[in-house]
Amino acid sequence: VNGGDTGGEADVGPPVLPQFGWDGEVSYTLVLGEPWVYEPTDLEFDPQDPTRLWVTSRADDAFVTLDLMDGDTGVPSKFVDYYHTYADSVSSLAFSDNNTFASCQESMNTFNGAWEGDGKAGASLWPADLDSFSNGGGVTPGGPLIDNLNGSALCMGIAWRGDHAFYLFDGEHGDLKLFDFKRPSV
Repeated sequence: VNGGDTGGEADVGPPVLPQFGWDGEVSYTLVLGEPWVYEPTDLEFDPQDPTRLWVTSRADDAFVTLDLMDGDTGVPSKFVDYYHTYADSVSSLAFSDNNTFASCQESMNTFNGAWEGDGKAGASLWPADLDSFSNGGGVTPGGPLIDNLNGSALCMGIAWRGDHAFYLFDGEHGDLKLFDFKRPSV
């Protein structure tokens, strides 16, 4: 899905946290809201294209991109995982320096609530190239998945370590894991 209204503008007024020595006004511009993102959980700039912002949309298993150039909010694009598995309840993403990013899902692999789940949810590796995601209207059934590694259900955070390796929080077991996407398995 491409184009459309990205939200509106809103100003928030009077003093905020004067106890910290600042009593000015706060203002913000709503850049992206519904219908583009539902329960956003993370955002990252693409290091290969620092004007491109990627946002996770947990409730609809999607990634939204927005090109932010010279203060312009641009036109968003949305990429939905219609298989509801590789980005099922996507919670976080992290970019590498090789034009890929990994995401993790705060899910038990329930296929968007269609069944109880098998706990095999894991980190997913994706190309950061928008052309790889585009298929007609910018939506693909499962996306251009490069790899998926099971064993980190209810994942709540991910960070790039180097090469194809990422640290992540395994929410099911309450531990930190290092996943290495050495060879694509999908």
